[in-house]
Amino acid sequence: MAETARIHEPEPSVLEPKPALQLVHGTAGAGASSEAAMPNVGRTAMIGYLVGFVAATVVITVAGTLGGLGFGASLGLGAFVGIWGGGGFGFMMGGTVPLARHLDAQSARSTHHGQGETHGTAAR
Repeated sequence: MAETARIHEPEPSVLEPKPALQLVHGTAGAGASSEAAMPNVGRTAMIGYLVGFVAATVVITVAGTLGGLGFGASLGLGAFVGIWGGGGFGFMMGGTVPLARHLDAQSARSTHHGQGETHGTAAR
């Protein structure tokens, strides 16, 4: 009563290779346009650093000079605060604000006719 083992060959449709990539409707060409619209975060961060440095240095130097500290000491204090405070804050804001705006715009484009997430609204 021993049964012989049968080797089942798969159907020809199973042997056909499946395509490695499949096209999803609505995304054709989206990669190239999103790359081109991506903000240059490094450039905007460095511009933010320079603006923050100059603004903090000028404000502290003027305030120190008017406060009677002397121009040399005020300039030194202004440069110190400009390097660490103004430059750091400017670098942070210059790098994150354009990127956040880009991601918000990208998120708004990805929701199709209000069928995305609803933030703060009751679903009816």
